[in-house]
Amino acid sequence: MISEKHIMKLLKEFASTPEGKKVIKDTYGIDYDPKKDKGKTLQEYKKWGEEMKLILFEKTQPVINSISLDDILVGEPVKDKNGRYTLSISLQNVKRESLQPEKYPDGIENIVLHFSRGWSARGSVRGAWRGVDGVWSKRSREANPFVYDAIREFNQKAKKAAVATAGIEY
Repeated sequence: MISEKHIMKLLKEFASTPEGKKVIKDTYGIDYDPKKDKGKTLQEYKKWGEEMKLILFEKTQPVINSISLDDILVGEPVKDKNGRYTLSISLQNVKRESLQPEKYPDGIENIVLHFSRGWSARGSVRGAWRGVDGVWSKRSREANPFVYDAIREFNQKAKKAAVATAGIEY
């Protein structure tokens, strides 16, 4: 049986050849430089992304129980102009209908952002939510730092091997 270490050695050797660099460029759109890579593979970067996904889910789910693990997407590692790899972690299915869709047809565009920032409304609205009639909206909710809690936990765990940051909107 061939060990994972041997397979990785062979992959790195191939990636260092002109043909290997071309395959990487054609497949991922990045230039492979073994001197700048410091031994990390794209798979290792992806693994950190998956770790952040789990932590983000653990912090988000108690606040917004309608968010599932499948709603959190981890992008592919991409090398930026400074030679650092970045990957995006995004949430899908974050739009929520209003309790009064006839009055507020746009609903909430990003429920995660809404809970993260908190809100204060002039009044409450009443309507149907998930098949239950007569549900009242909350007038206010304090900002909840669950996104930043997830980032803080990830950064402590990663110990600078990877660094998470939030988008400017958060």
